Amino acid sequence: ITDGGMVEFLPWNEEGFQHELKLRYEAQIPYVTGSLAAHECCAISAHNARKDQVVNEHKEKRRVLLEQDSGMLCGRTLSIGKDGFGRTYWKFKADKALFICTSDESISWRRYVDPEVIASIIIALGKEPITSELKHAFPEATALLKGRKWVQLLLKRQFIKENTKREIEKSKQDLADNVEEEYEDEEPYQVGEEVLVESRCGRMLWNASILAVSHNSVDTDKVNGYRIRYKGWSSRFDEWVTPYRVVEPVDNNLSIQQEMIQDLQNGKLNLPKQLRGMNARRHVNSPDRARGSLRVPDFMDIARITPSSSSLEISLGVGRAGLLLIEAALPDGAVDTSWGYSLSAAWRNVVQTAAGPSTLMACVFLLEEHIDPEWMDPHMVHLLACLPQRWKAIREATVSSLCLRITMLDQCVQYDAIEHLNHMANKNESTSGSGTAYNNTSSTTNTKGKK
Repeated sequence: ITDGGMVEFLPWNEEGFQHELKLRYEAQIPYVTGSLAAHECCAISAHNARKDQVVNEHKEKRRVLLEQDSGMLCGRTLSIGKDGFGRTYWKFKADKALFICTSDESISWRRYVDPEVIASIIIALGKEPITSELKHAFPEATALLKGRKWVQLLLKRQFIKENTKREIEKSKQDLADNVEEEYEDEEPYQVGEEVLVESRCGRMLWNASILAVSHNSVDTDKVNGYRIRYKGWSSRFDEWVTPYRVVEPVDNNLSIQQEMIQDLQNGKLNLPKQLRGMNARRHVNSPDRARGSLRVPDFMDIARITPSSSSLEISLGVGRAGLLLIEAALPDGAVDTSWGYSLSAAWRNVVQTAAGPSTLMACVFLLEEHIDPEWMDPHMVHLLACLPQRWKAIREATVSSLCLRITMLDQCVQYDAIEHLNHMANKNESTSGSGTAYNNTSSTTNTKGKK
């Protein structure tokens, strides 16, 4: 049919249909084949098919949205959707932020709270199907898309950030100027004088001596630096330091230096994070320990915690490491004479190879048996006695009862009592006339000299 005009329907009877068909063919008038009922049925079927398709698509989309909303309300971990790069988008009931999970080589999560940032993410996704779900889940961010309000908010945040940086730099400069003014009026150190020099990180005081003094070119009485040499180090490590890093080696500063050394040693312990609150951790590197010259073991290696370890394996590993930490921190004199090298070595070997809580519980009781009661806190010993009997505790040992027993033992031991006992012994020797007593707990001055 070449004509684009109105197509007329033909008669239904056979004779009239043939006549009309022949007439239209000879006159080249547009015509159609078939009956009006057939074309009407086809049109109705096509319309119904399209309508059913639209309704089903709407129902499926509505079902997905309702499922997402229900999942967010009841706390289920149901993602909003996925983009073309395989990143999944999440929203949880307890948090109004947008979470994005990427899983290229390892799974990583990103959290975005501010509506303007979420709006920028929606814009960056472009025509991805996930954008409609994100707009539905974050109406505040969707409202910022109109008029590009999110751009103005992001620019404003950057401006505030730059101002904050300038204020921080200004406060640092003011603090440095105040420190310099504080040290201007103090008497300078002389060449050859022994001093303590603070490290750049501020976590250590090093013994050093003054090699040279630098004065201000304008004000010759003002010192602006010292050339120092660290004690026990070669001349290659000589350096110029500012005056406020140099302090006088008075008793109080020496005490601070010992505390810094102790903190540094404790920080080098390779401990599981579950044991960092134990009292033994602060005393394991202190002098006069019962283990003598035996080095501190690698507690992480003893715990044997791996990413694939179960919760039971992690708890047993932490228990082994905690028990050995207590034994390594015991002060000299806290254990009886039968706790010799052979017995302690065998005990440590059993602890490291223990495969269950019963064996470790027996090792706890064996260590308790050899600790002198004078080195135990009486109040904590009373609480320790309230726990089940030893035979019952070993027979019915669990991971929780083992950890409780180890924690109670750690609280009972007085790791720092050796200073008090040495002081009392020296005092008794001095009273009996056996000689001059040495008190290693002498008090330090409250003033820090030039610190």
